[in-house]
Amino acid sequence: MKIVALAALLAAALAAPARAQVIAEVQVTPDRVELKSGQESRLFAAAYDPQGRIISGATITWLSSDTTIATVGTDGSVAGHLPGTALIEAVAGGRRDSSLVTIGASTQSTPAQPAEPLVAVTAIVLEPAALSLLPLEPARLIAHVSTADSTTPPIVPLTWRSGDTHVAAVDRDGVIIGISPGVTTITASAANGVSGTVAVAVDTAVFTTLERITLAPGGTDTLYATVPGQNGRHLRAGLTWTSADTSVASLLPGGVVVGQGPGQTEVLVRGYGMTGRIQVQVHQPVAGFSISPKASDGPVAMPVTTTRRFDARADDASGNPVPGVQVSFVSGDTSVAQFSVATRTLTARRIGTTTLTARLDGFDPIVWTVNVIPVNVALDRGRVALRVGDRVQLAARLVDPDGAIVPGVTGPVTWTSARPAIATVANGAISAVALGHTLIRAETPWGTSDSVEVYVNGDILISSDRAARGGVGIYQVRLAEPGVLAPVLADTSTNLHAVYSPDRTRIAFSSNRNGTFDLWLMEADGSALTRVTSDSGSETEPVFTPDGKRLVYTASTAGQTQIAIIGVDGTDPQQLTATKGGNISPAVSPDGRLIAFASGREGNYDIYEMNVNGSDIRRITVTPQRDQAPQFFANGDLLYETDTPKGGSQIIRQAGTRRTVLAETNDAVVALALSADGRRYIYLAGKQVERGGTQVEYRLVVQRTDGGAEAVIIPLRAGEQTATPSF
Repeated sequence: MKIVALAALLAAALAAPARAQVIAEVQVTPDRVELKSGQESRLFAAAYDPQGRIISGATITWLSSDTTIATVGTDGSVAGHLPGTALIEAVAGGRRDSSLVTIGASTQSTPAQPAEPLVAVTAIVLEPAALSLLPLEPARLIAHVSTADSTTPPIVPLTWRSGDTHVAAVDRDGVIIGISPGVTTITASAANGVSGTVAVAVDTAVFTTLERITLAPGGTDTLYATVPGQNGRHLRAGLTWTSADTSVASLLPGGVVVGQGPGQTEVLVRGYGMTGRIQVQVHQPVAGFSISPKASDGPVAMPVTTTRRFDARADDASGNPVPGVQVSFVSGDTSVAQFSVATRTLTARRIGTTTLTARLDGFDPIVWTVNVIPVNVALDRGRVALRVGDRVQLAARLVDPDGAIVPGVTGPVTWTSARPAIATVANGAISAVALGHTLIRAETPWGTSDSVEVYVNGDILISSDRAARGGVGIYQVRLAEPGVLAPVLADTSTNLHAVYSPDRTRIAFSSNRNGTFDLWLMEADGSALTRVTSDSGSETEPVFTPDGKRLVYTASTAGQTQIAIIGVDGTDPQQLTATKGGNISPAVSPDGRLIAFASGREGNYDIYEMNVNGSDIRRITVTPQRDQAPQFFANGDLLYETDTPKGGSQIIRQAGTRRTVLAETNDAVVALALSADGRRYIYLAGKQVERGGTQVEYRLVVQRTDGGAEAVIIPLRAGEQTATPSF
């Protein structure tokens, strides 16, 4: 490295008188100089205290080992005389450092060349654009020169100048050396006045090093020091590296360390008045890996947001772990999954595919393919029926695509209602507001979702001709507002015998919309009508089995009525009775094992029971009056209507052979239903009246089975024809 014509600059920078400070180290730069006989160059020296701080103004004494070869001045300027090698030393406070100066034979002088013509330089750009140095640290600037004609210019002589020679000096070739802490500029100027400038910052000589490294036998690494005050800049020039035990690790020029054999040693780095220490461990030879999970098993599926441990352990020939081996891990796409070296865990961040690669010098890399799959939200139910004012809490589970719960995954679930006027939702708690249907949706932050159909229903279903459209519609009624009949299905057809499914989200009914009366299904809001039966006869009085999968009903063919059963999808129809005299009004027990029905097979209508498959038919009532419309209580008791001799009716609860009269009316009860909890029953009673002709005037009454509270009368309009109420 050539450093010339800097004597006056450094002398000015170090002109202040030295203070009484302990000198811990002297450093000379450059450490080697090559000159021809008759040439001159310049060496720089600095003294450092024990803390590595430069001692401004320290007295430096310069010595030459052979003044016939090279002499040195008090300012460090070196002059070459005879060919050979001389050692130039700088001494201060008992400390010393040296530079090896080699003098070669002088070259013959060349004839004077004519002066170069003035070049029209238009711009000078210096590279690098900014420099950070330590005191006595050299650097070289490259000047890029542009000319007016854009041709490649000849070599253009430049004049180099430092804005503050106390901070940094520069020679005629653009070689800079840091002098003392501060900030200055270096300018390169052409003869026509065009110049380029670069900023130079010189900081206090402080560097840090790695604490420790691990190598394999024969492995190499490049050591470096960093300058914290200069954004962690790597520092390699001006440093001396030595190993305390070269049988463990040796050093090559430039800080390259080579592992020699198993063990531990210390590498010292010296320079700029400081000493750094790096612990170097050379581990035992590695024979193979223990890998978890096995990369050979194929892609690893990870639900998004989950964490999984990946490990590649180095083993010796006996399969034992080799301590201190550094295996590097790299995630192919950190936006998909990010690896933590500290915990050896991979965290899935977004849906996609990436790779995780483990590397150890001397071995083929281990590559895992990682598929980050979505975490779905699964609600604990798909359909919910509520009454106005009811509240129900939904549970949301986070599951993988196979439906298995993903452990350790938590995340906010966003809840929304398509129609908040019908039902609202907050943190999974649904509150019913008004009659109708809405969709409650739960969505994860990564876009997966699940939803539940919510039906807010009335307490009672009835059939009525209130719409005056020529048909009989299905309406729902809330006991809190008995005077309001809300239409569910009101068209020109006659729609009767509407009953809720066990979960109250569907309605089965009988309708003549296709000519004869058939069984139909619809959603609880009156949508999605589906035909269940299509026989030539009539199918009426449907009731659900407790599992909601089948319908028991009354089938009328060729003037005979029989009890039958069919799947709600219209499959597997079976006739359960076959006697004459009429079999009507089926009811299914809460456990789904029994069917109660009314039959006139003995001449008078009585209540019968049979198994749900039609076997073991047995008579329950034997009375001279007509018994009909049986209903089951949860404990197996029966509720039914029986006629009285005066044309009225009694509502009977029968447990075994014991009969209890719950109510008695003067008018004939034509329809009877029991609530699912057994606490209320509703009956429809009618009497004939004259209103310009023979008509029936109905009363619709709801009463408690325990006799408590007053009856609720559902007001009907004059002449309104009503039928088949149910809960």
